[in-house]
Amino acid sequence: MNRLTIAFASILGVALAACSGAPSGDGGPDYEVDITGKKTAPPSGEPTSDPPSEDNPDTSPTPPPPSSSSSSSSGGTPAAKPTVVTLTIDGTAFTVDDTTLWADVSKAGTYDVFVKITGPGAGAGSDFHVTARETGDGCDNTSNYLTYRPAGDSQYMPKGPVDAACGLTVTSLPKAVGDRFTGTFKAKLYAINSPTPKSKNVELSFDVLRAK
Repeated sequence: MNRLTIAFASILGVALAACSGAPSGDGGPDYEVDITGKKTAPPSGEPTSDPPSEDNPDTSPTPPPPSSSSSSSSGGTPAAKPTVVTLTIDGTAFTVDDTTLWADVSKAGTYDVFVKITGPGAGAGSDFHVTARETGDGCDNTSNYLTYRPAGDSQYMPKGPVDAACGLTVTSLPKAVGDRFTGTFKAKLYAINSPTPKSKNVELSFDVLRAK
């Protein structure tokens, strides 16, 4: 073998070593290349794809934002409906200033409500007193009855001590705390112990909460 042949063999060996993927020693990333010079799989631990760019956009799904849920619950039981009383006398609405409910005070099994009012002819201290022992219609002064007591005037009551058509209806009795005393009255009331006959057209509605 002459010197020319030996030199050619040495050059060919260097070229084949470069194509085999041997470390080049320049500190850059090492890739295996085929004879066309294209990149193949990177060594273990290297990225398997190029980073996103305009030519290679990132199409991986974006995780949704953390879900937030808010629930408001007051808890407990709803507040009881407040007492409501309305009154008109001879077509005029009167102001209801206060209500007081008695249970088993005047007599066992008897419920009384006192409604303090002000309006024409009814100064401070005027009230309605409704008493009941049972639900139903009618007036009986030993069970269900009512009296209008204007300050400085005669008291007004149904026409007689017993009157099935007096206009009073009691729809519920407050037998326990939280129960309600409810009913209506729509009719005339008549002055008692008056030298001259007097009457008033009354419309009363009461829905009273028993709080104690």
